[in-house]
Amino acid sequence: MEMTIARAMKHRVRVASRLNRVSRDIQSQNSHMENNKPEVDVKALMEVRNALMIHLVDLRVAIDRASEPIKRDLFSLAEKKTEMVFLQQIETKDGKQPTSSWSVRGSGIESTIMTYKATYRKFEIDKMIIHLETTMDVLQENLDRHNATTKITIGLPEAFDHPHRK
Repeated sequence: MEMTIARAMKHRVRVASRLNRVSRDIQSQNSHMENNKPEVDVKALMEVRNALMIHLVDLRVAIDRASEPIKRDLFSLAEKKTEMVFLQQIETKDGKQPTSSWSVRGSGIESTIMTYKATYRKFEIDKMIIHLETTMDVLQENLDRHNATTKITIGLPEAFDHPHRK
C-alpha cells in the first residue's frame, strides 16, 4: 500500500491503538470459567497481535527511512521546542520589588523591598521567543511539506481486522 508520510503517521497511531486493544483482549480473555466460552479466540488474537507488531515495526522503519532528508529539521524543531520552554521560564524581575516573608521573631509576615537586576529583561526574552516561533514555523512547514509529498510503500498484514471472534 502506498501512502504519504503524513498518512503513514496517522496509520501508525491507529495500528498502535489496535495493538493495545488486541493486547487487552488477550489479557482479559485468556482465563475464563470452564463452562463459559470466551468472547474471542485468544490464540487467533495472539497471531493478530504478532502481525500488528511486525507491521508497526515495518511502518516505523519506512517512515524513518523516508524522513532521512529532513532529520536535521526534525531534531532542530525538537530542540527549539525545548528552548521555548527554557526561555518562558527565565525570571525577568528587575528593579525594586516588595517581598513578604515570615518573621523569625514570630511577629507575623514582614514585607521588605528587594532590588533585582535582570540580565535579560522581559522585552528581550519576548523578542527571542518571537524569533524562535518564526524559526519553528518555518521548520514545521518544511516538515509538513515533506510529509505531505513523500510517499512510502508498506504492506498490510492479512489479519488486520479485530477482533477475531470464535
